[in-house]
Amino acid sequence: MSKNNPSYLYNPELCPCPKAVKTNCPRFRNCEACIANHRVEGNPQQTACEKMATLIVYYSLEGNTDFVAKKVAEALGYETLRLVPVKKYYKGGFLKFLIGGFDAVKERTPALKPYEFHAENYARVIFGFPVWAGNVTPPVRTFIKENDLSGLKIAAFACQGGSGADKAFGKLKEALGIGALEAELVLNDPKSKPSKEDDKQIQEFCAKLKDGLR
Repeated sequence: MSKNNPSYLYNPELCPCPKAVKTNCPRFRNCEACIANHRVEGNPQQTACEKMATLIVYYSLEGNTDFVAKKVAEALGYETLRLVPVKKYYKGGFLKFLIGGFDAVKERTPALKPYEFHAENYARVIFGFPVWAGNVTPPVRTFIKENDLSGLKIAAFACQGGSGADKAFGKLKEALGIGALEAELVLNDPKSKPSKEDDKQIQEFCAKLKDGLR
């Protein structure tokens, strides 16, 4: 592979500092080896290690949040982790609002199916969730409870059918013990009601994140 080709992506077999081997490597900053060997396209350009330093953690019930998570991941090359509760929530009808909304208001933390996450491998986590009763969805709250995210940058996007995202972001910051999010995005039913305005907002959200680790 030629280092003059700006489009090829991270190759752990060629990288002189594989992830989790050099614990003191400032992966996502101006690492000379990464810039020389693993430049990727974009304006501003990111190194491959910068892309690897962000993880999108999300819960999706009806597909809206999954839709946005995949759009952001495709645009920026970030990894994703979809949270799946052991006991599924109802997708529609009265029980969805009764049980899901009640669990959200009571700030419950349901058990999740096994997942792999090592905070030391990341510099940023982007949370994605549907808004339930003006709150963070319970599976996201479980993830926060189970992992030490101190020192990481946090961004978030929320999908809603009406309103409540601003309040939910407040609850998210409260759960994390932080005063502000690096970037925020709110969309109304983006999968079932796609629009050019949604695409524009997603692009703006991605632009805020693109050079945020420097």
